Amino acid sequence: MLGRWPLRRQWMAATSAAAAAAQRRRFGSCAAADAPRLDLDAVRAAMGTFQARRTSIKHVKGAKPGPAGRSAVMVGLCTEAGGDDALCVLLTLRAKNMRTHRSEVAFPGGREDEVDQGDPVTTALRELGEECGISSAAVEVLGISHDLPLPGKLRVTPVVGWLGPIDAGRLTLAQDEVQQAFLAPLSTLRDPASKRWQKVTGSKLKMPVYSGCEHKVWGLTAYILHQLLDEIDANV
Repeated sequence: MLGRWPLRRQWMAATSAAAAAAQRRRFGSCAAADAPRLDLDAVRAAMGTFQARRTSIKHVKGAKPGPAGRSAVMVGLCTEAGGDDALCVLLTLRAKNMRTHRSEVAFPGGREDEVDQGDPVTTALRELGEECGISSAAVEVLGISHDLPLPGKLRVTPVVGWLGPIDAGRLTLAQDEVQQAFLAPLSTLRDPASKRWQKVTGSKLKMPVYSGCEHKVWGLTAYILHQLLDEIDANV
């Protein structure tokens, strides 16, 4: 599971003030209700278009790991069980006793194991099962987002999946790693009023921070969401 850490300048450039301005131009300063509503078919189509343009998944599977190895996270899209069909993303709150990034918001995920055979999809599905008790058989893999190389650390691969209806309060959580699971509505995350850009200490670079959900979303988790939503919106 992953929280905040220093990020490589070459891919953080997208988080500049210019990126924030582009976001405002796309949606304006109004609420997310003015942006096109996303449904699962639209996300499937957008991810399919993106996958066709990016480097093949086979290349990702064989990509060189970072100095500390590889990891993968599951960006699990879902709806709220018993609710409407509004799309959400499954997030977790790291346990208070974790050695690093305790009580921070993260995606289910972690380091690649030998049993994963270099496949980030297998890693993300395995970690989702271990942390949240969701079987890989219940997940429809929609695609893989950009690898994120972290200087001196891991190479992180976000895997996007469809989980179906989720009751976050009834998931079987790994208590030593996760203290809570919760759902963040995509409508909230896509609302320009919910996102601000925060300067990285000691740098001119800025990173997105999302509010309006049950917990503040920041760090690498926020960047992955920003990147994914941009990819989807560009192809809807």
